[in-house]
Amino acid sequence: RIHPQADDNSYQQIVSKCMQQSQVPEDTKENKQTRKKYMKQGVQLASDFLTLQLNLDVSIVDVEMVLSAANIVESDGCLACCFLDAGCQYIVVQVQGEEGLTQAMEAIEVSRLPRERIVLDYQLPPDQKFNQQVTDVSTQVGTICVKMSEGSCSDLLQKMSTWEQKTKLVVELSNDTVQSAGLNELVSSVSKAMGEDKG
Repeated sequence: RIHPQADDNSYQQIVSKCMQQSQVPEDTKENKQTRKKYMKQGVQLASDFLTLQLNLDVSIVDVEMVLSAANIVESDGCLACCFLDAGCQYIVVQVQGEEGLTQAMEAIEVSRLPRERIVLDYQLPPDQKFNQQVTDVSTQVGTICVKMSEGSCSDLLQKMSTWEQKTKLVVELSNDTVQSAGLNELVSSVSKAMGEDKG
C-alpha cells in the first residue's frame, strides 16, 4: 500500500495534470483531444512515479494507492482513474475526521470506478454513524477496512451479516484496543458474521 506524500513534487505534478484534465469541458472535438492529451500525460507521470521513483513493477505487484479524497474530488475523479490506468490494482480512500465518510463517499462517486477496485479505509473505530451507513457503503466499494475494538464491533457485525454485496472486510485489531482474553472471541465473532466460521 503506497501513501504518497502531499509535498512530494512528482506526486503533485500528477495531481496538477489531473486537475488540468478535469477543467477542460468535453463540449468540442478540440477540447476532447486536449483532455485526452492531459490524460495521457498524467498516466505517463503516474507510471514513472510508480516504476522509476518507487521501483515497483505493477505487472507482478498488486499496488494499492492511497489518495486524498479532496484531491480525487477536485480532479473530478481523474486522479483515481489515472493511477488505475498506470497499473495500480486498487484505489484506497481513507476516512478521517468527522466529515471523512461523507468526503470519501463523494470521492468514490465522482471517480466512477468499478466497485471491486475501490478500498474504503476507515481510520477510526466504527461509530454509530458508520454502522448505520455501512450497508449502503458496501454497495459502492469492493473492500472495507476497519479498526476494531471490543466495544465497537457488535453493531457492525450485525450489519455485516445482512450484506447482499460480496464486499471484502479487512479488520485491523491491535493489543492496544483488544485485551488478549477477548481477542479469540472477537475474531470468532467476525468470522461468524462473514460466514467463515466452519466450527
